[in-house]
Amino acid sequence: MEEGSKREGPETREEMDDRSPMSTESEKKDNLRESLRAIFSWRNYTVYLVTAWVFNGINVMSSYFTFYLWNIGWEFIFIGGAMTAVAAFIALFRFVGGYIGDITNRKALAVIAMFIMATYHLMIGIFVEPIFIIGALAIYSIFGLAQAGASAFIMDNIPKEHSGLALSLFRMGSSLGIITLLLFGALIPVMDFAGAFRLIYFVSGMLLMLCTVGRAVLLESGKSNGRNKEGSFGMTSCPRMRMQ
Repeated sequence: MEEGSKREGPETREEMDDRSPMSTESEKKDNLRESLRAIFSWRNYTVYLVTAWVFNGINVMSSYFTFYLWNIGWEFIFIGGAMTAVAAFIALFRFVGGYIGDITNRKALAVIAMFIMATYHLMIGIFVEPIFIIGALAIYSIFGLAQAGASAFIMDNIPKEHSGLALSLFRMGSSLGIITLLLFGALIPVMDFAGAFRLIYFVSGMLLMLCTVGRAVLLESGKSNGRNKEGSFGMTSCPRMRMQ
C-alpha cells in the first residue's frame, strides 16, 4: 500500500506539472476577459472612452495645421506668433482649469471640453479668413479651462483594481489616426491640400459635436469618487486628451 502510494504521488505531481502551463495561460485569458468586462461595465468609462477615441483619431491632423496656415498664405512669423500665443494661453488656462475642476461639476467640464473642440474644428473647416481662424484658435485656447476637470472626471470613473488596463485603452485611440490619414491622403489628389484639410476638419467637427451630445446625454454626474465603490458607477449609485 505504501509503495503504491509512493508511485502514485510522483505521477500525480507530474500530471499537474504537465497541465500547469496550459491552465496558467487559460487563467490569464480568463482574467483579461474578466478585467475587460469589469472595466466596460462602468457606463461613464465606456462613453468617455469611445468619445476620446474619436477625438484622438482625429487629433493627428493637428500635426499639419501650421503647414495648412502656410498653404493658405500666412507668413511664417505670423504662424509662429499665433502658435506661441496659443501655447501660452493654454498653459495659463490649464493651471486655472485645475482649480475649476475641483469646484465644478466634472461631467459638465467633460461635455464643455468636447464642445470646444467641436466648435474649433468646425470653424477651421468652414472659414479661411484670418479673423475667423484667430477666433478659432482663441476658442481652442479656452480648452485648457475644461481639460483638467474632464481628465479628473474619467479618473473618478476607472475601477481602481483595473486602472492600468483602463488607462492603456485610451492610448489605443491614437492608432485610429491612420484611418484619418488614409482619408486625407485619398482626398489630396482630388482636392488641393487646403481643401482636403478643411473637409477633414469640418467632418471631424460634426463627429465631435455628436460626441458632445453623447457625453451630455449618456454620462452620469456625481461628485463622489466612483473608484471607491464596487461594480459599475451607473449601477451603484468618471481625457485625456490628449485624452479628452
